[in-house]
Amino acid sequence: MGKLIDLVGQHFGRLTVIKRAEDYISPKGIHKTMWVCECSCKDKNIIITSGNRLKRGETTSCGCYAKESSIAKNTKHGDTNTRLYNIWSEMKKRCYNENAPKYKNYGGRRITVCEEWLDDFVNFKKWAMENGYSDDLTIDRINNNGNYEPSNCRWATIEEQNNNRRSNKMITFSGETHNLKYWCETLSLPYSPIELRLARGWSVEDAFTIPIRKTNYNR
Repeated sequence: MGKLIDLVGQHFGRLTVIKRAEDYISPKGIHKTMWVCECSCKDKNIIITSGNRLKRGETTSCGCYAKESSIAKNTKHGDTNTRLYNIWSEMKKRCYNENAPKYKNYGGRRITVCEEWLDDFVNFKKWAMENGYSDDLTIDRINNNGNYEPSNCRWATIEEQNNNRRSNKMITFSGETHNLKYWCETLSLPYSPIELRLARGWSVEDAFTIPIRKTNYNR
């Protein structure tokens, strides 16, 4: 038998493992390691499930997610097939469904959806329409480490979203802070050479102000 992996403190969908429970022993004498988990839903339900089910993504909530999905699917708001409804649905999937392709960048980083939106598409739609939604914009979190909630979300173009990615390190120069793309466009600097200089430990001042030789991007 392999060494037991302690799951306490780990997150699986909406569940957080609190402690180990008593092992389940099948009629054939097979032991299953069980864990006590708390759900992040508004009821904070406690459930006991096996480590295998958690790690395989078979148990990701106390049952609330399936219930909410069923309610949402059958809600008579007339928007089920709209683009906005799909944005709301996908937003929840990447935060709570471990099998979603982008889960590791959202739910895996403990990004959640606020209670106001999580169970109520109508509330989400109301916020969207009052805050500049249009079919050519996508939902964007202002703080990439923050949650999906009214105070941290906006409607943005794809270019604005890309400028707000976690990978865009913010740089302070002349008392202002912006990402590297902004500075390169503003100062008419070539992006790749400046990025390389900064990666090699150059100061921002030197990277931006020392002329770049045409035959050598390093200087």
